[in-house]
Amino acid sequence: MGQLKEKTQELIDSLKEQNLTTHISVYYRDLISRQWFGINEKVGFTPASLLKVPVMMVYFKKAETDPSVMQKKLLVTADRSERDQMIAPSEVAQKGKSYTVEELIHLMIVRSDNIATELLLSNINMADLSRLYEDLDIKFAPKTPDLDDLMNVKDYASFFRILYNASYLTPEMSEKALSILLEDDFDDGLRAGIPQAVPLANKFGEREVEDIRQLHDCGIVYSPGRPYILCVMTRGSDLVQLSGVIKDISSVVYQEVSSQVKAN
Repeated sequence: MGQLKEKTQELIDSLKEQNLTTHISVYYRDLISRQWFGINEKVGFTPASLLKVPVMMVYFKKAETDPSVMQKKLLVTADRSERDQMIAPSEVAQKGKSYTVEELIHLMIVRSDNIATELLLSNINMADLSRLYEDLDIKFAPKTPDLDDLMNVKDYASFFRILYNASYLTPEMSEKALSILLEDDFDDGLRAGIPQAVPLANKFGEREVEDIRQLHDCGIVYSPGRPYILCVMTRGSDLVQLSGVIKDISSVVYQEVSSQVKAN
């Protein structure tokens, strides 16, 4: 674990020296040994689209006692999102069309569609979302549908940990959530740093605040013999550069983990 952290830190130092990013936070957790390390893991970022994962979890929690929730139809009345997206979704919910909650969750997670997200948020009690954070002992807890509050990389990784362990949702619902995350169509970031054949259940988030861009990617890398959680949050001036930063960190971590598995 020490060697992995050291190599990751060396890479981060190099990336900063090249002015590719102004800040990087990393959280890694081995899902077999449960060992973990963090680098700047307590620094707050705007989680943005990353918070679509807990929104999904709130609906799945409700579906455990009322399966009909997932088939409830909601009418899309907006033709655009209230928030601009620097990375445009490949598919969005269409105005005037009705979708089931399950369909909207798929659009929200796989396509990162903000129209679907805003419609889903408007149909849940924010107290239920706050309760999820409280149950997981995460200090950040949204009181309104505003996704611009700050959250750190270590806390955010908790959502993936409890989905993997099925310690909050039932095993069936946890597996369903992870299966949707496995379909995420963001091919840069974490995905670009690992072999295409290795499954990745992840969610990315991006936001621009006062000309400062943020790009984050977090997920479970199902590395053969040693699955792990890797979360990377970044700030900088160029989205393409930030994507490359996340890719490089993902690659270094995967290569080191793979070499350790082979050595054992």
